[in-house]
Amino acid sequence: ELGPVLLGWEIWKRLGMPELLNVLGFSRSQSQAAAITVINRLSDPASEHRLLDWYRRTGLPELMGNQLRGAGDDRFYRVSDLLLSRQSEIERHLRERQSSLFNMRRTVLLYDLTNTHFEGLCKRNPKAKRGANKQKRNDCAQIVVGMVFDQFGFEMAHKVFEGALNDGKSLLEMIGKLNAIGADGKEKPLVVM
Repeated sequence: ELGPVLLGWEIWKRLGMPELLNVLGFSRSQSQAAAITVINRLSDPASEHRLLDWYRRTGLPELMGNQLRGAGDDRFYRVSDLLLSRQSEIERHLRERQSSLFNMRRTVLLYDLTNTHFEGLCKRNPKAKRGANKQKRNDCAQIVVGMVFDQFGFEMAHKVFEGALNDGKSLLEMIGKLNAIGADGKEKPLVVM
């Protein structure tokens, strides 16, 4: 497989992700594992367990100049945790880079909530709660995800809420986040829910 991974790798570089992750203290190996994880999610989502096999069947090893010899499955779990710990810096960087690359003036922000459920008990996931589920799986624990997009469809921010949260209760917290993000720094954006 070459087409989707080539596009993913070129966009990864154009967005300045290798430089950003270097500034954030990621090692070269961690930065490459992050790229592999993100490109996989965009082109052929696989579990972290299957991700290494997928990587070796694509053109990414040649494109990245990295065969990942001796790499264990848990490298992708660890790098995902690192990316999450630097979420706000990464989101800020992507907003700025998208605005610069595409010459955007963001004046409208779209906010929506969705949920996803888990089949297991989720005893060690404090956010997984039972609540009204859009897929009618009220028997399962779930989380609620709030997403903010600009009028061009680019994601600007997201937040994971506990599963028992109804749409109205997330609004105050997300309005604070929206105000912090801003549209283009000059005027407050129109928020559509």
